[in-house]
Amino acid sequence: MRKFTTGTPEEIVKDYLRLQNEYKDDITRTIYREYGIYSETLIEKIFGSFTDLKGYVKAEKKAVDKCEIDNKLECTLYSYELRTEEDIIDYANIDTDIWEVTKIVSNAWGSSTNPCYQIKVWCSKRDFSKINQSELINIFKERSEEFVEKVIPHSPKYKQFKRKAFKEGCLLEISILDLHLGQLSWSKETRGEDYNLQIAQQRMLDAVDYFIDCNNLFKINKILLPVGSDFFNSNDSSNSTYGGTLQDEDSRWQKTFMVGVDTLRMAIDKLRKVADVDVVVIYGNHDFERAFHAGAYLEAWYRNDKHVGIDNKPNIRKYYKFGENLIGLTHGHDIKPDRLFMQMPVEAKDMWVDTKYWEWHIGHLHHKNTKVLNIDTEEMSLRIKTLPSLVEKDAWHTIKGYSSIKEAVSFIWSQTEGNIAQFNFKPY
Repeated sequence: MRKFTTGTPEEIVKDYLRLQNEYKDDITRTIYREYGIYSETLIEKIFGSFTDLKGYVKAEKKAVDKCEIDNKLECTLYSYELRTEEDIIDYANIDTDIWEVTKIVSNAWGSSTNPCYQIKVWCSKRDFSKINQSELINIFKERSEEFVEKVIPHSPKYKQFKRKAFKEGCLLEISILDLHLGQLSWSKETRGEDYNLQIAQQRMLDAVDYFIDCNNLFKINKILLPVGSDFFNSNDSSNSTYGGTLQDEDSRWQKTFMVGVDTLRMAIDKLRKVADVDVVVIYGNHDFERAFHAGAYLEAWYRNDKHVGIDNKPNIRKYYKFGENLIGLTHGHDIKPDRLFMQMPVEAKDMWVDTKYWEWHIGHLHHKNTKVLNIDTEEMSLRIKTLPSLVEKDAWHTIKGYSSIKEAVSFIWSQTEGNIAQFNFKPY
C-alpha cells in the first residue's frame, strides 16, 4: 500500500482510530505498517515515535487505565490538558475516602504548542482500623448525606395512617440478627440444611409474619427493628468480610445487595401497617460497610414516610429509649462483655438516669446467652443478651465444630415494667 508522506496530526490520529475501530484491539506498529495510510517517517517526524502516537490517541480520548489488585490501585491518565494529581483523582473518579495516593509520576512529550501529558498514580486502600472513630464517623456522615440528597426526589410516597397511641402501649422489638444473607451452605457438606439467598430472605419474612401474629395480644405503639449486624454475609465485591476473610457466597455481590435491601423493605412495609417503625442500623464484622450502604438506601426510600424512622448514624454502639427502658445495640465482635457493661452509663448517661431497665442486645456468636451485672439489687441490674441466628452453618463452621439452634427472637417492652414477654421463631 502506498503511504502518504504529508498529513496533519489530526489526520494521522483519525487514521489510527479507523484501524482501532476496525480491529477492536490495540494497534501495533506491525499492523499499522500493513494497513495504515501514513508513512512511518511522517509519524516519527510529527509525533517522535509510533509509541508517542498511541499516547496522543489516548490523550485525544482522555483515556484512563485503571488496575486494581488486592488493596492496590494503579491509574494512568492521558490528556492534552489534565496534568495534576487533582486532575487524575477527579477525572478518574478515585475515592480518596477509600484510596490514599502513595506515589505520582507526570510525563510530557510533544511540542510546546502541541503537548501531551501522562499522569500516573499509585494508591493503597486505607486501613479503616487505624482511623480514629471521629474521622470514620465524619466519612460515613458525609457519604450518607450526599447519597440521601441525590435520591430524595425519587422516594416513593406511602399511604399515611391516622393512629391513636395506646395509653399503656408497648414496644415490639424484633431482633433477626446475623442473617448472613448471601451465604451458601450445602447440606451434603455441612450435615445441616441448605442455605442460600432465597432461603435467607424467606426465613426473615416468615419470622416477621410470625412475630406480627404473636403480638396481636398486645397493644403495640412502636416497633424497633435493628438491621445490619451481619445481615449480609460479605462486605464488598471481593465476597470477603470487612476484615478480608473470603466467604462462600451464593450470588453476585450486586444481586445480593439488591435482594437484601428488598428484603428489608418488604419487612418494614409489613411492620409499618402495625405501628410506627424505628429502624436502627448496626455494623457487623462481616458487613460493616454494606450495612451502612443499606441504611442509606432505606433512609432515602422512607424519606417521605412519617411512620418509618431510620437511624443510620455511624456509631458502633447505639441506644434506644422507650419509657423506662434503655436498650443498647451493637454487634458484639469488637468489645468484651466486661467493658460493654460500663459503656451504657457513660455513653448514654442522659437516657441512663431516666430509666431503670437496661439491656444490651448483641449478636455475632449465633447462640443465646445472658450475662448480668447487679448494680445494687436484682431489680437494678444490667443485662447483656447474646441473641441467636437463623443462619445455617457453612463449611468453615462445620470444620471447626460450631453449631447452634436456628432461631430469631422478639421482645415486648412495657413502658414501666420492662421486658414482659418474649417470642421465639424457629424455621423448622
